[in-house]
Amino acid sequence: MKQKILLVTSKILGSGHYNAAQNLYKGILNIREDINIELYNWNFFGGKAYEFMLQNAPKFWGLLNETMQNDLILGFSKIRTTLNNLSEITRETLSKKELWWEIRYSLFDIESFIRFNKFIKAANLFRNKKPKWSSFSKIILTLPGAQYLGYSNIFSEKTIVLVTDYGKVDKIWTVYTPNIFFVANQITKDYLEGFKHLQKSKIVHSGIPVNPLTQVLNKVDKIDLRRKLGIKSDRFYIISGGGAGGKNISDMFDELLKLEFKNTEFLVVCGRNKELLKTLKNKLKKHSKTNIKLMGYVENDNLLRFYRAADMVITKPGGITTTELVNLNTPIGVYYYHPQELGNLEYIKYNKLGLINENCKEFLTELMYLDDDDFEYFSKKMKKVAKYDSIDIINQYL
Repeated sequence: MKQKILLVTSKILGSGHYNAAQNLYKGILNIREDINIELYNWNFFGGKAYEFMLQNAPKFWGLLNETMQNDLILGFSKIRTTLNNLSEITRETLSKKELWWEIRYSLFDIESFIRFNKFIKAANLFRNKKPKWSSFSKIILTLPGAQYLGYSNIFSEKTIVLVTDYGKVDKIWTVYTPNIFFVANQITKDYLEGFKHLQKSKIVHSGIPVNPLTQVLNKVDKIDLRRKLGIKSDRFYIISGGGAGGKNISDMFDELLKLEFKNTEFLVVCGRNKELLKTLKNKLKKHSKTNIKLMGYVENDNLLRFYRAADMVITKPGGITTTELVNLNTPIGVYYYHPQELGNLEYIKYNKLGLINENCKEFLTELMYLDDDDFEYFSKKMKKVAKYDSIDIINQYL
């Protein structure tokens, strides 16, 4: 009888979590005939609010995230209230000791968590049918905070967690005490080993699973690929991250319109953010620039081809995007980031994988003066940290 494994992700919480799950799903399907693996996209009420904050109020999200990371907000009265009022399904699942860790590293304000947990039971907030957890021998979570969406078995031996960020990751990952923690790099492993409730032997440095196409494209000549894609200039840059960074990209776009880059093409990818695409098209109509192209959503395989062809991809430092670009040997430009991506930013900075400047005007000015030696330097640094065997490592534990 085949082993049944469920991969849990949520496209609405960001393409990174979803792409990591999808890459692992396809990889396991290709190499394991003895496993019946299913991919579950968690579509729930509230995801749109998260997406709206990222796109329209990034500073507010940053403040909110910082508050959620602060243990001091968890006063004694709230802890006592939580122990007395957690829903029956959670109380039956967790011991008192485990509840303490659940409380201490909560994603939400504790009282909100109680109300939210009860509300989920009463009002089916999910837009698709929830899986029958007990029918699977292993459940792999690729997103933090699943316990707040109805999955209470965060301490279960059959639960596996795939962390999709680098370095000192967001504390919401530490709520879990799964059978195995797959992490992006050694710094993440060392960081998680510092939490007393997590067993060192269960934290595995696997890397982040990305599309195997990155390894194939890595061997393709950039200039030849550009010709096939219709890019004729000496320099080619991509600005992406539009799905979760509307205002940030719009600010960068405004500065880009003010500057004159010689023999350089820019491609601005807006993702599924249709409003951003419309806004940028209207701005571009008021200028005579022909070296800037706009695109909406691009399917991952095609997007990776553009990424490989680029001299640099200017984006936010999501864990998946960072790993894809490293494996493609394409330098990374960072001009904004979300709080949960700070570890990724530090990873890029420490390994010298590209250009970082949060001032859009200064960033573009620095970009204008980069030469072949700079890009060769970034390329050599990327080759040292590229990792292509993540799926194989994870497979050994399934």
